Amino acid sequence: MALRTKGLIGKRYFTIGFFGVIMLISISIQLFFPLLPLYSMGCMLGTALLRTFIIENEKEEYRINLEEEYKKEQQQSQELKTAWEVAYTDALTGAKSKLAYLEAIESIDKSIYKEELKDFAIVAFDINNLKEINDTYGHQAGDEYIKSAYELIKDVFKNSSIFRIGGDEFIVILEKDDYINRVDLVNKFNNMIEDNARNKKIVIASGLTDYDPKLDKTLRHIIERADFLMYDKKKKLKEIINNNEKALL
Repeated sequence: MALRTKGLIGKRYFTIGFFGVIMLISISIQLFFPLLPLYSMGCMLGTALLRTFIIENEKEEYRINLEEEYKKEQQQSQELKTAWEVAYTDALTGAKSKLAYLEAIESIDKSIYKEELKDFAIVAFDINNLKEINDTYGHQAGDEYIKSAYELIKDVFKNSSIFRIGGDEFIVILEKDDYINRVDLVNKFNNMIEDNARNKKIVIASGLTDYDPKLDKTLRHIIERADFLMYDKKKKLKEIINNNEKALL
């Protein structure tokens, strides 16, 4: 069996066989010299041999198995992390996904209910003319338009969570310095967008709303006010575009 089997099991067969040879020799000599402790010596030597080669061999095998299990666990952990990132990231833009947004709503609503939140704000965004671009130039052009719009938002609101919640809609939950400087940042963004509207570039309407503990019992109430301001801004941007087109005529 030792000759036919390779690897760790082959070494075990060889050790057991060698132990049997030692005991056979010890017992054979013991028959001729009954007063000598050859049988006991053979048992001791064989037992030491078994412990040295078989038990240590099993330890090595156990270590190898542990390493393999650890590698599998690491691989599974990486696969889970990748799947998690895919689920929580918008594939087109790299913004946070609708699933991440829904979980954020749930988390914020719980904090509002427990009165743990003090200061934060929401900015709602809607991309103008996406349907016209899709109809005129195709959906690939529309996708590029959406990605460019996201980059504009990200460049201004660098420290906040940006969620893509629809085809042409984004929500930003203002955090850290972005919250402190929210008015300046929104004004900067709107000035840039108004300039874009005059020059036939990407146009994105936005609406900023602060959390008011006296009015807002859920995040949805804040977003509704932000949407109202955003749609009002959307009308003003269309007026700028129309006036600019009339001026060119």
